[in-house]
Amino acid sequence: MVNASLNWASFVGIALAASGAGLYALRSLRPRLARDHDIFFAAIALLCGGILFFQGWRLDPILQFNQFCWRVQQSSLLMKVFACVERLPSKQNGIPRSWMTNAL
Repeated sequence: MVNASLNWASFVGIALAASGAGLYALRSLRPRLARDHDIFFAAIALLCGGILFFQGWRLDPILQFNQFCWRVQQSSLLMKVFACVERLPSKQNGIPRSWMTNAL
């Protein structure tokens, strides 16, 4: 039996699953930003989002608010990381040029 209702936990679950799908789609849309370990994090986000959507009705309001605050904080850190990755210098063979010149 599938028991799902629309509450804060299910909204957070939908957003988390959508961000996991977006992270997976990032590999084809903007491959410069994508990393190999993003597949792992996309799968975890999809799994956790599905669990929150289908089992979120069991959470009491304090735990739902905790999940909401945690996801907001996690999203803000993710946006900071993407902003920093976009500003990185171009790489050659996966190693930044500044590291290659310093090593020689």
